Amino acid sequence: MLEAKKKKKDQPKVIVVAHDAGAGEIIGAYLKRQSDKLNIHAYVLGPAQKIFAREHIPHKPAPATRKGIVKLLKLHSDSGFLLAGSGWMTMIECTAVNEAKKIGLKSVVYLESWNNYRERFGYPSANWKENLPDEFWVGDKEALALAKKFFPKTPIKLKLNQYFINTTTRYKALRAKRKHHNEILFLSDVSALSTKTLTGLLSVMAKSTRKSLTLTIRFHPADDRTRYDTLIKKYKDSVHITCSTQKDIARDLSQARLVIGTETVALIVAVLAGIKTVNILPAKVKSQLPFSKIIRVTNATQIANLI
Repeated sequence: MLEAKKKKKDQPKVIVVAHDAGAGEIIGAYLKRQSDKLNIHAYVLGPAQKIFAREHIPHKPAPATRKGIVKLLKLHSDSGFLLAGSGWMTMIECTAVNEAKKIGLKSVVYLESWNNYRERFGYPSANWKENLPDEFWVGDKEALALAKKFFPKTPIKLKLNQYFINTTTRYKALRAKRKHHNEILFLSDVSALSTKTLTGLLSVMAKSTRKSLTLTIRFHPADDRTRYDTLIKKYKDSVHITCSTQKDIARDLSQARLVIGTETVALIVAVLAGIKTVNILPAKVKSQLPFSKIIRVTNATQIANLI
């Protein structure tokens, strides 16, 4: 036990701050992979907290106020660097980066998405660049190109997305054991567009001549699981609808022949797994997901033949 503690003490110390689901999944997977090499002190809130608990990554609640974050960073000022998510739901990560720079603690942000890069740091506010870290990490070449475009003066490193690697590996193993992959999987997100997309999808499925259609709804970790209750009740006699309770997206993907959603990052996981994947987005809205294999349509009627 004493040798284990000494080994941890001698390892590079990193303080982690995360809130959103994307950061929870991607940073969490990275930390598990590097757990033997780093002395990790993780502080998380929101969806990331549930993910860290699921993955059995030791963590404590992150402070929700600037005062609390300042106190936390001073406590860990001897860290090699701060690793944070890019955030969207809150400004916790931005605040941590901002305050880390003030005390001379190196800050690193893992960009776990492909959209609204500058907006995640407060753009177009006049002082938004104060929230930028000393260094960015990205998980793929597409994200690398985008990050270089929006943050040309900030160092950027390519760190392969361990979450995607882990998920697709589990998916392949689960898929091989299943004889049937007939379900249509809907990936919900927290936007209002998600409700509109599901409404159109159910309408198309209800009119389909194909028998025994099954739709599984997988909720975003931050989503309200009751938001579709009225829709489900309306279409329960014409479409078999289930709401997934699986913690691991690979299990839902292993049963799917078609995956549908609206601009959610989970669509990337589906397309990387090799499943036919559809992003339903209004014509006026530009997609931020830079993967050409994702089928882009403007409404559900355009994929009636796939259903």
